Amino acid sequence: MKSVKYLVLSLFVIMQAGYAQEEIDHEVSTDVPELHEFHKTIYTLWHKAWPDKDYEMLKSLIPDIEKGYQKIKDVELPGILRHKKDTWDNHVNTLKQYVNKYKTAAAEGKKQQLLDAAEDIHSQFEYLVRTIRPVLKEMEEFHKSVYVLFHYYTPEYDYSKIKETVSGMTVKMEDLMKAELPQRLEDQKDIYEKAVNNLNDSVKSLYTIVNQEDNEEAIKRAVNKMHSRYQELEAIFD
Repeated sequence: MKSVKYLVLSLFVIMQAGYAQEEIDHEVSTDVPELHEFHKTIYTLWHKAWPDKDYEMLKSLIPDIEKGYQKIKDVELPGILRHKKDTWDNHVNTLKQYVNKYKTAAAEGKKQQLLDAAEDIHSQFEYLVRTIRPVLKEMEEFHKSVYVLFHYYTPEYDYSKIKETVSGMTVKMEDLMKAELPQRLEDQKDIYEKAVNNLNDSVKSLYTIVNQEDNEEAIKRAVNKMHSRYQELEAIFD
């Protein structure tokens, strides 16, 4: 009987741990499926109907545009993107205005205004994509470690997870140090390199502190400093 109870308890613990990992995996994802889905409509709008000035096709897209907007409006950003919520919400509100403008132009038969509204909707979709898409894939990978470390393992003070995450973070930091800015961001290069070097210093310091001893106060202080340095780097591209 005891062995059965032990087995049930063990399974419960495993299920709870699995759920926690599932939650973390979701929270560190920068994917917004609703944008991918809406892209199908945007593609037809921008690459077929708009260049051909196919007004009937533009009108026929209204139900799909409305449906896409509604889904995007109801999106709850994963945790790793919630610091971008204000920017995201502003772009969603502007998208709503353009969708209304599009519908009005179609209803009134104002062809040029319909074309203009289609262009506006396309541009606003691009702004939404840029809001959630990281400037560099190396930053995205590094941010995943920052997120779980700062929001999960440090507040609960799971020392083994902290140590494991910081160790992996040093490798990601090396990749970030080697990353090259896109050409369109060349004017940001000097301040970017300074911010990356500051972040690198804080990661090295954190790694040393974590591996010296299990000192909760010192480790939390070092994590907070590293997190602030990452925020300074990210702010360059806001």
